[in-house]
Amino acid sequence: MVLSYSVKRTGQCYICGGPGPDTRDHVIPDCFFAEPRPKNLLTFPAHSACNARFSVSDEYARNILAGLGSESSAPAKALWQGKIDRSIKGNRALRTHIAAALIPKAEKYSAGGIYLGSAPGIRIDTKRCYPTIEKIVRGMHRLCAGSPMPSDATFRRLLQEPVHGLRRQFFQTARPSLSFPGVFDSRFNLVNADDGTSVVGTVWWIRFYNTIPIECVTTFSPVHPPARKARNALPA
Repeated sequence: MVLSYSVKRTGQCYICGGPGPDTRDHVIPDCFFAEPRPKNLLTFPAHSACNARFSVSDEYARNILAGLGSESSAPAKALWQGKIDRSIKGNRALRTHIAAALIPKAEKYSAGGIYLGSAPGIRIDTKRCYPTIEKIVRGMHRLCAGSPMPSDATFRRLLQEPVHGLRRQFFQTARPSLSFPGVFDSRFNLVNADDGTSVVGTVWWIRFYNTIPIECVTTFSPVHPPARKARNALPA
């Protein structure tokens, strides 16, 4: 699925957009997958320094998200009972932190007091989790647009928010994107400028381990689609 508003370029770090990438990075961190991992994991050129900034964030996000999805996803259950279980047994601080982050299902009510059902409860360290979400969205943008997200992009994230009303309609019309069954799926919509000639943002929904979608809204300076030649144009 192509965003179709920017010209495909190479030789840029997909995370920061700068030149001279010296390694390749997994857009969906490989630690999110149980063994045996898929052979078609998505990677893009990146700077080693950009990649290193997310290593701790990746494992923290994996631990929390796999814990939430351990009852709904076989890969999450395998991670929770295997690699994650082994890592927290010898780390009391990590064990305490994860236990505090994963709370029982919480009852959800509308502003008017209407019962909406229950949803997994979560208390997270956003400074440790959100960088991984941002990196993944930047990678998904690179996949669909053909070039890195504009450097002035800002992010607004709604972690584990129920999708109701108009937001649910917007979600249902979004375009499907990358998917790894049981681990990750995604979809997106474009945000057009008032003049209708440029794109000024995107709305991404990414979901891990069959849990509730995480909504991520990005905004950036206007990007104009490249001019397209008419299919049946005659030579001059």
